[in-house]
Amino acid sequence: MATTPFSKRVEILGGFWFLYKDSETMHPVWKEFFELESITLSMSWASWQGLVTIKTPFRKYIEDTWSKFCTNAALDEDAKFDDLDHALDISGKQIHAQENNSNVVGDDERDIYFG
Repeated sequence: MATTPFSKRVEILGGFWFLYKDSETMHPVWKEFFELESITLSMSWASWQGLVTIKTPFRKYIEDTWSKFCTNAALDEDAKFDDLDHALDISGKQIHAQENNSNVVGDDERDIYFG
């Protein structure tokens, strides 16, 4: 099975952080995720923007954050995602299949659903 390359994981996490970090309507699970993973998420964004380079010792923290992101979004962390939109599209389908009465999380047109 093809997995999402590390550089794409960094891009997805960084984009997710940038788009949703200031959301007022965030589900408590995502709010806790942003609080606990604030350093790795912001470093992912900075790396994605070419402002920093992630060295090998820090890589394990990004991988841990990726795993938590996938768990929260009901994604297979070993699946291959092209970008944030792709991951959120798949996440929405999986979560909708599990929960019919989900709460909207996010203030963007790409809302995240978490039931």
